[in-house]
Amino acid sequence: RAGTEWVNWLLQLPLEVRMGVVFALGLLLGTQVNHGIYRLAYNKRKIGPWLPPEEKAPPRRWYDFLPVIGWFTLRREASLHGAGYWLRPATIELTLAGGLTLLYWWEVQSGLIPLALAVDHKRPLPDTWIHAQFLAHAILIALMTTASFIDVDEKIIPDEITVLGALLGLALAAALPFCHLPAWNTGNPAATVWDADALLRVASPNAPPAWFSTWQGLLVGIACFVGWWLAIVPSVWREDVGLRQAICYYFHFARRIILRRDRVLLPILGVGLAVIIGVWLARDSIGLDRWQALFSSLVGMVAGGAIVWGVRIVGSHALKTEAMGFGDVTLVAMIGAYLGWQPCLMLFFIAPFIGVVIALVNLLLRGELEIWYGPFLCLGALVVIVFWAPIWAQYSLMFSMGLLVPALVVIMFAMTWALLIIWRFIKLKLIFRESD
Repeated sequence: RAGTEWVNWLLQLPLEVRMGVVFALGLLLGTQVNHGIYRLAYNKRKIGPWLPPEEKAPPRRWYDFLPVIGWFTLRREASLHGAGYWLRPATIELTLAGGLTLLYWWEVQSGLIPLALAVDHKRPLPDTWIHAQFLAHAILIALMTTASFIDVDEKIIPDEITVLGALLGLALAAALPFCHLPAWNTGNPAATVWDADALLRVASPNAPPAWFSTWQGLLVGIACFVGWWLAIVPSVWREDVGLRQAICYYFHFARRIILRRDRVLLPILGVGLAVIIGVWLARDSIGLDRWQALFSSLVGMVAGGAIVWGVRIVGSHALKTEAMGFGDVTLVAMIGAYLGWQPCLMLFFIAPFIGVVIALVNLLLRGELEIWYGPFLCLGALVVIVFWAPIWAQYSLMFSMGLLVPALVVIMFAMTWALLIIWRFIKLKLIFRESD
């Protein structure tokens, strides 16, 4: 009860005060994003106050730990890390704080639902829903920012971000079942009350089938988690020894990894299955909506990873080389755990165009032909979150049309293949021009 009163008191504060709090918390979150960028990179660099200083660096001072200001004082280490090295982390902290503040304002002002439904306050989102959604989006944005800058620096995305981030997304879905995006019924815009069916679920915009809450739904949820877990287990697939022998090699290598090198994998599997089974068993006492939310995140995690895996295969064929790393697969699986499979599908209609723009800008400014897939996937996810209202209003009925959804996935793969063919053509032209 005391916790509820505290939350109610917080929500009674003026919007401007709450936005100031969000800005301050965004600055603090930005410090940890910078910490993660340098701490989780493959080639770790002792940059920033949260990591031990270089041997030749002067001792750290208390004000070095202050957001943004600390980077100005750490300019004294420019001789060790390069002139202007502090500009990027300071900009990240300011941008993240400002961006989260604007996102909070947008979501509090019902920016996630159509203006026609929100302006007359007949269908405002409940405050608890708004803040749960914002919390989930803020965590996801922080994770995506960390992953994006590591990808830019090293062309890799660490599992520490995507795997742990996906697990956190599943935990949020079970603990805060209203953290998912809204999914209003476009056929009934005059409704005045939001209910549990107005949140994005696996069957949205349709009502969830009854079997979702039965043992069949439990088996599907377990299969999703086990499939994701098997995908993140490092292993080797050999195509030159035949199918039967390849399967034997795969499981033999995976067993050695699980039992000898990466012993955290079995606890992840055990704890994950225990939570899934526990939420399902307690669905009647803790609320069926918690199981539905967790089930939606599990399906979104697997669907997001499967889609990008398909894009990886198509892209490799178009570019005649490995198009995407497996880090991109786990990245979108993480995004799916927070947003669900419908936003992930829309993400892949949006992301290729963002990728072409980023690639051309990178080519013009830096003369590099490499494409960072991680950052434009994350930007696509951010676009989907911010513009969810028009996206859902325009395409919600599409998700209820059965076989049309797989057809759209095929179209998406074809669009990606065509864009990458064009990019490969441009790349070859530039290479031949330089050789001449």
